[in-house]
Amino acid sequence: SMNIIFLHPDLGIGGAERLVVDAAVALKRRGHVVRVITNHHDRSHCFPETKDEELCKNETLEVRPHLVLAGGYDERVEENVEYYKELLMMIVDMKLESKVLMLKSPDDKTKISLLKRCGCLLYTPDKEHFGIVPLEAMYMQCPVIAVRSGGPLETVVEGVTGYLCDNDPQAFSQKMTLLMTDCDLRNRLGRNGRERVREEFQFEVFAEKLDDVVKSVVEESRGDSNEKEKKKA
Repeated sequence: SMNIIFLHPDLGIGGAERLVVDAAVALKRRGHVVRVITNHHDRSHCFPETKDEELCKNETLEVRPHLVLAGGYDERVEENVEYYKELLMMIVDMKLESKVLMLKSPDDKTKISLLKRCGCLLYTPDKEHFGIVPLEAMYMQCPVIAVRSGGPLETVVEGVTGYLCDNDPQAFSQKMTLLMTDCDLRNRLGRNGRERVREEFQFEVFAEKLDDVVKSVVEESRGDSNEKEKKKA
């Protein structure tokens, strides 16, 4: 084992802090001696794992589920602003400040980092169009839990790359619990997801299928034209 020290200026609640805590927890679980040194740590405003000041007890260092709400945000859209405020109020009312992180319009680097580290992706739109997000998650070997409608019906394979649920919180929570408590299942679905994206949705595959469709349309059009010419003759 190794002695590992994390240096962080302010160990509060945020995306960077969550990463530091998760890294410390992960290394501690691997048997290393882990310490976190910080200039500021408020026990009333911190992640639960950090309340053990020395991070010295393995049994207190379990990786607990943490929800990240990430998506496009435009303050010019009144709906965006209202929903954001409503969600913040819900988080505070339910005392989940240390368990839920909201990210407005994350850049590509942040999205990739999130997908690499998360246990599963929750894709909640109902009757949504095709949608690129489930494919991005699957390529990063992240199982997808989505509503059983619209685009996910074409991308997510039930029980193979993720799960398709009714548009119901209870249905989602059951699948979330299943994935969060079974590491082997998460890994298997993750591997299946990347394989499916490579086989069905890469650009080369898209180009080949599109080429086949175009050729088919042209051949069909030529056939119709020939039939019309024969009738005229």
